[in-house]
Order: sequence, then C-alpha cells, then structure tokens
Amino acid sequence: MYYAFIKDNKISHCGNFKEIAENVINVEISQEIFDEIEKYIWNGEKIILDPEYEQKQSVKRKMNFEKEFIETSMKDSKGNNSYYRQIPEGYANAPQTIELVDKYVRDFEGMTEQIAQLLIFYQKPDFTKAEECTEEWLVAHQFHPPVDMTLQEWKAFEFDFQQRWADLKYKRQQIQQ
Repeated sequence: MYYAFIKDNKISHCGNFKEIAENVINVEISQEIFDEIEKYIWNGEKIILDPEYEQKQSVKRKMNFEKEFIETSMKDSKGNNSYYRQIPEGYANAPQTIELVDKYVRDFEGMTEQIAQLLIFYQKPDFTKAEECTEEWLVAHQFHPPVDMTLQEWKAFEFDFQQRWADLKYKRQQIQQ
C-alpha cells in the first residue's frame, strides 16, 4: 500500500506506511501516483493531477537552461539567435573561450575551419517539450560558426557577446543582493 501525506492542505510527501502525526491526513494512493507524486496536488478533498504541472515543468526547464547557457547574436540555421554554454568543457567560463578564439581570428584575419571547431553553439529548445531539453537533443542541434565569417563580423559578434555576458553577470549580481 502507498500513502500520500497531506499537511497544511498540501501533499507533503508519500510512503509505504501510514504516518501517525498530528495534522497529517493519510490518503491511500496507487503505485502510479506514488511513482510520480510530483505531478499531483491535493484539492482539499482528493488527490488530482495538477493542471499546471506541464507549465511548471516548462518554467523549470527554461530556468535550468538559462543557468547553463547565454543567448548570443550568432544565428542558427533558422535565423534565430543561438546559445552558448556559460562554462564550456575545458574552460573556466564562456568569455575565456571567446577571448582565445578572438586571438586566433585576429591573427588569421577571419574565421577558419579549425578555429570554428573551438566554438559550439546551440539552438534554443522548446521548453514545453521535455525531449528537447536533454543533452542528446542539444548535441544533435549544435553547430559551429560559419567559416566564411570575416574579421569585421567576428569583431561585431565578440563585442556583442561581451556586452551580453556583462549584462548577465550584472543581473545575477542584482538578484543575489
């Protein structure tokens, strides 16, 4: 048998045994509900599927994505702004990779195929679709900057990126205060 424990008119947790505690209502539930209790709410009379669950999950997926990625002016194949990891693998942060690539692009006076491989951009997922918010989906929809990018185009991108990074860090600093 499975039970959901209702406290303060909300599902507080669930378990295999009745809970003997003051102000706790024990409600018998199915294994299906037990296994996915986060999808359910107490409506004051019974446990029901949360009608806002999918929307809440979408918001969580978006927030998680925004913690890991920064929007850039680099366009994806659909002409939309792309995203870059805030902490790319092997680097301390995104500006470190951009600064490294900036040195190479300036030395070669433009993007080359080898330089482009150092940067990986991602399409924005549809946060209402859980399958698009996985590492597998992101990897399948990643791309590198165009190899025909001129030095002038790179400078414009790099300036815009640094501005976006500064804005992002400023916003986070304001939230923490």
